[in-house]
Amino acid sequence: GEVALLVGSRGNFVSDTREKGFVETLKKEFPDIKVVGIEPTGWDAAKATNAAQTWLTTYPDLKAIGCISDSLCLAADSVASSMGTQLLYGGYDGDAEMKPLIDDGKMVMDVLTGAYRVGYWNIAVAARLANGEKLPQDLYMPTYFVTSDATAAKLKADGLTFEYI
Repeated sequence: GEVALLVGSRGNFVSDTREKGFVETLKKEFPDIKVVGIEPTGWDAAKATNAAQTWLTTYPDLKAIGCISDSLCLAADSVASSMGTQLLYGGYDGDAEMKPLIDDGKMVMDVLTGAYRVGYWNIAVAARLANGEKLPQDLYMPTYFVTSDATAAKLKADGLTFEYI
């Protein structure tokens, strides 16, 4: 199938690493899935709306849109719904506004990050470093997937293993 990706801004570490992970994982694990577009949005929902509208017009077989941030998914879904098209989404943030899309199965997975969690993590790491604690060079914040029980069951039946809430 065909998928597209809405990213934040080029040169932004978070956006760039999420894009890289998306592209590399599809290439390695799902080589039959074709990425038909990657669009920088500057984290702007209006730009995400324009990109989604263009993709839906240009690629009638588009099945899903990955989103670097939940607000971009909401914008893309608004366009798809207005055009009578149902897409699947995957995204980041774990925002409460995504619950309706999760409940109806459109939002397959949302990675729980959240500004509060990230801020807490950053301060906790900084405090440990300030107190002289030695930490690994690469340090990853624990996170979870947010999805519905029904979607999790389908994904696990397909052989994926993950923790979710």
